[in-house]
Amino acid sequence: MAYSEQIVIQQSTEARGTGGAVVPTWTTYKTVWAERQDQNGYKSNESEMPVFTDGISFKIHLYDAPDLTSKMQVSYDSEEWDIIRIEKLGRFHFVIYVEAHDDE
Repeated sequence: MAYSEQIVIQQSTEARGTGGAVVPTWTTYKTVWAERQDQNGYKSNESEMPVFTDGISFKIHLYDAPDLTSKMQVSYDSEEWDIIRIEKLGRFHFVIYVEAHDDE
């Protein structure tokens, strides 16, 4: 197992912007070493039509991150990736499934 890729797991927080408005922003939750795995396949959308998706997963080892959730995102290779699923492999081992961030 080669954890050769560094990823940043980010969580959403709120900050005060100009004029005092609350603005959502992403902050670093954890920076970890990971093993990247390509995940190509199909998923369903609202219209029940299968859509090809280009996703990846990261196998990680975390000792002190009990609050890892799919509401977080991963920053990797200068891109943001939405966490779509987290699979627990053991006490400290996880696989994080991500897909490209949708900027609609």
